[in-house]
Amino acid sequence: NLYFKVRVERLGLLSGIWRDDIERHATEIYGLMKEYGGVLRYLMSHNRFRIFQQVGEGETDYGMVYMNRLAEIFRAGGFTAEQSALGFHLLSQYVMSSAYSEVSHQLPAKHEKYILGRIRATPVEQFPASHFFAEAFSKLDGDTAFAAGLAILLNGIESWPRTAPTKTRRPRKTRPG
Repeated sequence: NLYFKVRVERLGLLSGIWRDDIERHATEIYGLMKEYGGVLRYLMSHNRFRIFQQVGEGETDYGMVYMNRLAEIFRAGGFTAEQSALGFHLLSQYVMSSAYSEVSHQLPAKHEKYILGRIRATPVEQFPASHFFAEAFSKLDGDTAFAAGLAILLNGIESWPRTAPTKTRRPRKTRPG
């Protein structure tokens, strides 16, 4: 519950622009999950406490506060209950899996020399596409991948029909750089 309290504290004030609020929140929580790698590993393997926490009488369940805050961002963005639920779930899964790949050293940049060595040890004629993107792939880091994936996810969510007019921005590029 203390981890979720920190999570809620980092949400900050809402701007009223759903996409800005979700993007800022997701980026902040991605960073927090990387900081608290042990808690993230536990959350990834134990569904029981991904949202709700065990608290004593009179204590605040910060998991519930967190869920309510995100649900409010989607609701204020004009999304239906079903869209809000799906958006919350997809966003949660994306942020957790992205942070987990960083914490677990799964990103190509963490294995740059090994990847380049393996690809360069193969004939270019046999694997031309792998050689084509070897340098770029081997340098791919978590922050770059996270930002690009988040933009793709939010562009998709932004395309959903909504029940009310909302403040929004134009879709962003999904490719870094």
